[in-house]
Amino acid sequence: TNGQLWRDSYTPGAGWQGPASMGGSLVSQPAAVQSSPGTTAVFARGTDGHLWEAVSGAGSGWSSLAQLNVGTLGSRPAAVARGSGVIDVFWRGSADKHLWHAEYSPGQGWGKPQDLGAQLASAPAPALSGAGTLSVFWKGTDGHLWYVRRSPGRPWGKAASLGMGALGGGPAAAGLAGGTVDVFWPGSSRASVWGTRYVPGTGWSTATAVGGAVTGGPFVVSAGTAADVLWRGSDGRLWWSISQGTGWQPSSRLGMGVLGGAPFAAGQAGGVVDVFWKGSADAHLWHARYRAGSWAGPRDLGGAVS
Repeated sequence: TNGQLWRDSYTPGAGWQGPASMGGSLVSQPAAVQSSPGTTAVFARGTDGHLWEAVSGAGSGWSSLAQLNVGTLGSRPAAVARGSGVIDVFWRGSADKHLWHAEYSPGQGWGKPQDLGAQLASAPAPALSGAGTLSVFWKGTDGHLWYVRRSPGRPWGKAASLGMGALGGGPAAAGLAGGTVDVFWPGSSRASVWGTRYVPGTGWSTATAVGGAVTGGPFVVSAGTAADVLWRGSDGRLWWSISQGTGWQPSSRLGMGVLGGAPFAAGQAGGVVDVFWKGSADAHLWHARYRAGSWAGPRDLGGAVS
């Protein structure tokens, strides 16, 4: 709530270490990625409108927040990372509403920001799938779902509309190792979460209602061979669905109390999912974990989340 970047770290055997400030002056939710084993990078939009970054290397602790000279952002940043250490960050331009991209390569640093064009009415949602295919999704100014894709070793393709009907908010996306990509968004009336799935060799499915009225945006993560989508329902509770074969299991409400904001989550290759949210009464950071077929939580991690 003081506008600074805060963190809380979990270590196996030691548990959660407690909230700690990393300073700065931010106006967006941070986006964190693991770019290589033991290395984490976090990005956020500062009060000056610029992109800021902090990095934690294996055993070296966290760096100070540093401004990246990529221009002024018109949305929160979104990032994805590959095990090779390459990081891709995307945002909507502040004046032109275009999709912008910057790439970090180990040993070379940050490249020049790249204007990918198009017209965005939401923050971008990137996803990595297969052997390094990068797809970025957004709500277009026509209200529909748009995307652009880059295959390994090839230039960016041309932005294209996927249709899918009118979106009630920005999309969220996640990719799986086999090449599948899942994208979700709130419907135009926000009466349901909608989704579509891309399967290599088959293409995009028609838009399907997963279920449950939604407030805020859905959050989708990949966890091993499955994907999970979570959202804050109109009842203020945490809702969830998981991919099942070519479709999705019926959505269910998790008994985690009332959320004070949209959830965000992270998945692990072994199928573990960690989800976090702002408490409704105390503004603390709350956490729940899915493992071995069941949910544990909620757990109060403290702090003061804006």
